[in-house]
Amino acid sequence: MENLRDAVSKGVYSGGGAQAKTAAASIINGLTGIKPKGFVGSELFNANASALVLDRIKTLGPNPSNADREFIERTIPNLDKSAEARDALINFMEQKARGSIDLYKRADTHARQNNGLAGFDQFAKPKPAQGSLTNLSRTS
Repeated sequence: MENLRDAVSKGVYSGGGAQAKTAAASIINGLTGIKPKGFVGSELFNANASALVLDRIKTLGPNPSNADREFIERTIPNLDKSAEARDALINFMEQKARGSIDLYKRADTHARQNNGLAGFDQFAKPKPAQGSLTNLSRTS
């Protein structure tokens, strides 16, 4: 996700026609060597989004269906979405990734403390980190 954010920070085309703008900018760049504003970021964004699609497809096993592939392509951020929708989707994907990392860490801690995963509740809410704002009591 960080690569997607980096691409966006370089400037990308957004909304309807973004892919067409990227294609036109590619032609201009190929013919003249000039890099139109938004071209580099858009190319980086497309490359990183494609890598995300490929990574997700690999998790489906050796023979993912066309429906699986299409679903993944629809849920990966792309330039045709508005900037707000694209950012919301990137944020959602980051949140899901952080949740997976947290689950792994909690499972690892439980397994080390209990010599296995017996009794581990994967659906339990994670405990707030020490020193987080939710652990501080209010004093007036």
